[in-house]
Amino acid sequence: MAITPRPITTVYEDTVYSFIKREEALVRRVYSDPLGIPTLGVGYAMIVRTPPGSLFPYAIRGTLIQDLAAIGITWVQNSADDQLLNTLLNNLNNGNGLANIGTGPNQVSRAIIEADVDGNPIENSLNSAGLNEFSFPILADTQVRGLYDISITRARSELQAQFTKHLTRLAATDPTITNPAIAASSMFNGLDNSNEMLALSSMAFNAPGLIGYKLTTALWYQDRAEAWYEIRYN
Repeated sequence: MAITPRPITTVYEDTVYSFIKREEALVRRVYSDPLGIPTLGVGYAMIVRTPPGSLFPYAIRGTLIQDLAAIGITWVQNSADDQLLNTLLNNLNNGNGLANIGTGPNQVSRAIIEADVDGNPIENSLNSAGLNEFSFPILADTQVRGLYDISITRARSELQAQFTKHLTRLAATDPTITNPAIAASSMFNGLDNSNEMLALSSMAFNAPGLIGYKLTTALWYQDRAEAWYEIRYN
């Protein structure tokens, strides 16, 4: 079955934001996700996985300072906030990411966040300023959206990079792919502003590596059934 993109007729960016916010949850303070990774707003991981072969499995996000600065938060190295984040990083790298930090009720600990839109009573309790271990206030709506916009722009760029990487591999056996970068851009643009792109963007937002070779190949050959299978099972 060929892939005919199903366009999103509402404001595309807002529709994707609502979808990802529902999947990731919105928490206005720093919290620990189920793996113990400090997360802020809508799925913004302050600590990320390092590439295979790295000395440690986790590192502080390389763009953390500039990303926070873009929403009006000044991150000071060697401050109490910086020391707390490094403690969380050390816990993760030592296999102790789910351990509590601190001794009072305001602990940064493993938290299974209810995946629901803003306004859910459970979510509101998780947004409580009283649970905030860091010095900056809980995020306002504009800061949440600003941080998300940075993340989704990066995810879309990484999605296209995955397309290019996999089409470069496919070009070895498909002579119709004469320029993988142009082919990737064409495929990306052909899917943009659609429900299909929403699904792919959500995957790239979560982890760009989810956009694999088989999925890219299925998209290139317009095989909706195979693409669905790859998204659902692989």
